[in-house]
Amino acid sequence: MKHFAYWIPCFLIVAGSWAETAPGLTPPVDTLPPSAHPFAQQPSVDATPMKLTPQDAELIANAHRVDEANQQLLAEKQKNLLEIEELQTQVAVLRNDQSSEGIREGALAVIAGFVLGWLSGKSKRKGW
Repeated sequence: MKHFAYWIPCFLIVAGSWAETAPGLTPPVDTLPPSAHPFAQQPSVDATPMKLTPQDAELIANAHRVDEANQQLLAEKQKNLLEIEELQTQVAVLRNDQSSEGIREGALAVIAGFVLGWLSGKSKRKGW
């Protein structure tokens, strides 16, 4: 009986989602006027060319230079991020290599200890 209580909310959620997509239901009405819609086209500006002052022309030229510099910096940033990721991968690989090298050296030391112990024990038996 406990498990039945868990199915009721699931059924209500599914039933609600079916009701939203059921045929014959009208979609919600947009209450915004067409001009206030975020994707509405703005009225076109007069097509007559404007006369630019030298300051305006300089500002536009500066804006283009800043935009080009920004694009170059974004490309350089992306390149640097990729390089950082590659270097982090290399650091992780080197750390794993160092730890495996330490394990290897430790194993060799243990084996050398066993061999030396075996040889020293063998020489003592002959002397008895």
